[in-house]
Amino acid sequence: MNTMVPDRYFHLQGIVSDYMSNESKDGFVDHIIKACLQQDPNDRPTIDDILKFLNGDIAHFDYELREMEKETGKKPKEGGKSGKGKLPENSGKGKHSGKKEKHLKLG
Repeated sequence: MNTMVPDRYFHLQGIVSDYMSNESKDGFVDHIIKACLQQDPNDRPTIDDILKFLNGDIAHFDYELREMEKETGKKPKEGGKSGKGKLPENSGKGKHSGKKEKHLKLG
């Protein structure tokens, strides 16, 4: 009997739990991972939303905007479809921020 599978499972479960927590993650990829690991499938971004985020067209996913609204009692002041806003230039989000690189235009 191979006991490594349960050990790996619990190791991965710990990693997923870390991303599911409400801790702030500053990395560009961490932002996407946390969005994709939302417990409610309706809160997870579509591939279109992920591409928009990667291209810098949106700064937040829908679930984040709803969380901001709950915390502040106000809708975030961001334009665009579904209330999503553009990333400001040099926003500090990941290594691609402030750059419009052709190879990032995936959608």
